[in-house]
Amino acid sequence: MLMQPDRCVSDSRMRKLWSVNGVAIDVLSIDEAVANIDNAIATRKRLSFVTPNLDWLVEASKDTAVRQLINEADMSVADGMPIVKLAQMQGAPLTQRVAGSDVFDRLRRRSLPKEKRVRVFFFGGRDGAAERAHNQINSENLGMEGVGFINPGFGSVEEMSRPEIIEAINEAKPDFVVVALGAMKGQKWISHNLQQLEVPVIAHLGAVVDFVAGTIRRAPEWMAGNGLEWAYRIYAEPSLWKRYWKDASSLPRFLNEALQVRSANLAAQSGGYDACAFEVVEDGLKISWPRHFQLKQMNEIIQQSSELVAGQNLYLDMKDVDHVGGATLGHLLVLEAELAQQSTKLVFINLNSELRSLLVVSRFENLNTVALHN
Repeated sequence: MLMQPDRCVSDSRMRKLWSVNGVAIDVLSIDEAVANIDNAIATRKRLSFVTPNLDWLVEASKDTAVRQLINEADMSVADGMPIVKLAQMQGAPLTQRVAGSDVFDRLRRRSLPKEKRVRVFFFGGRDGAAERAHNQINSENLGMEGVGFINPGFGSVEEMSRPEIIEAINEAKPDFVVVALGAMKGQKWISHNLQQLEVPVIAHLGAVVDFVAGTIRRAPEWMAGNGLEWAYRIYAEPSLWKRYWKDASSLPRFLNEALQVRSANLAAQSGGYDACAFEVVEDGLKISWPRHFQLKQMNEIIQQSSELVAGQNLYLDMKDVDHVGGATLGHLLVLEAELAQQSTKLVFINLNSELRSLLVVSRFENLNTVALHN
């Protein structure tokens, strides 16, 4: 049985996070993402990861629940060149796209002895695709071993979470569960069942099942490497053009938001170091941010936040704050999501108009311009 977290706040201090239009992205390479997965399997420490692309960004901008699902994940990689370019515009030191399918292929193509192979379970996909993917993996004798598959058909998240389904997955003892139910539905299924699944690594990688099964071919490397995989996907699946057109229509808004964060990030790079002030209030904890805030101060904030209980609030008093950078925003997005898992709110108070605008485009929920009254 996996050890499950007993607090709503995890140790996100070790992550190199950045806010990309309200979605927290880990600044890492594909090699680092693979290493994180290998470490989770070796230590049996849970790693639920997400692969945001432009479509996810669009959905997260419209739906708080979707943004919560993304930001509460243990790892979030930039799947798609639009995400990479938006991140770079905002000053993030992100140098490459980290597609979920590429991460899976790295794990899959390694030559490993049977006892060291990643035990993978396929859940969902088109009719017969999960079974074909399972059989294909086992025919390769490389870096993975297929240990099971289930196609739950159509139904609600609850119907796909019946005890016998969860028991079947756990009995297979997988290292990695690949979910393919449609991005948002699949992520909801993961969130709904995360505490019951005895699996270290889990992610929604819908197209991976089809790629491995051979149902759909991947784009040639030269197209994927030049940000043209979307064109090949439309060629392979013409019905996708509507989704891609809808996503592309949101780019002007995202670009404008990215410029706002970039400006704030450049300003936040200067300044010294001052301590935060902590004050227990009737319904939670108030933290007064200093004018010069640096990421290392986040360590103490996360530690203090972990003591909050359900129904309380964490107030961030921004009265003396001039600027907040993209890296700090990324950590705050994850903190907000983790607190929300225990019905605890992150509330910003004493905001000037510039900070409020920055937090609005970063999709934070609880923004007050007035001071907290005890």
